[in-house]
Amino acid sequence: MAIKSQGSTIHISEENADAEAYATATFVKIGKVKSIGEPDGEASEIDTTDLDSTDKEFLMGLNDNGKVAISMNAVTADAGHTELFAARDAQELRWFKITRSDAKIRYFKAVVLKMTDIGMEVDGVVPSSASLRISGSITRVA
Repeated sequence: MAIKSQGSTIHISEENADAEAYATATFVKIGKVKSIGEPDGEASEIDTTDLDSTDKEFLMGLNDNGKVAISMNAVTADAGHTELFAARDAQELRWFKITRSDAKIRYFKAVVLKMTDIGMEVDGVVPSSASLRISGSITRVA
């Protein structure tokens, strides 16, 4: 059975992820989220082909969890939006916590590469978006 997206949340830690473990971090919910993209990374390939090979040969390299895009409605007073800007400006590694609607949780460290809240159109709301670069692994809980 499919899992509904509605009711899922994403949080950012107030602390630098290098100084605090996710289990003891203080998380702030990022408000007015419209979408959370899936990580776009993949493992690298290590070419092990040699002169005795009859076809190309490879080993799997290190896993790269890639980037996650977040789309939001801009809310100036939202503590999560404020924390995203603070993390970007400080160039700090932060913990992120995604809780799916089925209560499954994902934790990962990331830097905020982009955080915007500028862009307007007639009969629209001000959009906001963030780009997170995952550093290390994704921990799956439950």
